[in-house]
Amino acid sequence: MSRSLTKGFRKDPLSSQSGSTRKLNILVVLAVVFIVLVIVLAWFSLNRVQARIKTDVAEALEIVLQTTRESLNMWVENG
Repeated sequence: MSRSLTKGFRKDPLSSQSGSTRKLNILVVLAVVFIVLVIVLAWFSLNRVQARIKTDVAEALEIVLQTTRESLNMWVENG
């Protein structure tokens, strides 16, 4: 059975080669699209993470600034 299938490909090697090339081209295009999609999603995710980190750091520094101001005010009042 497998010999009869391979004989069909051997009779017309040009058509079987172009079919394989077409499939390979489609596979390469799909792989490139997938890679581009992953890169774009990673870029958006990294931007969101960066924004969240900046917000968290700003809040933490604001707390430190408030406590420092309060400490300085107490020091000036008691000094």
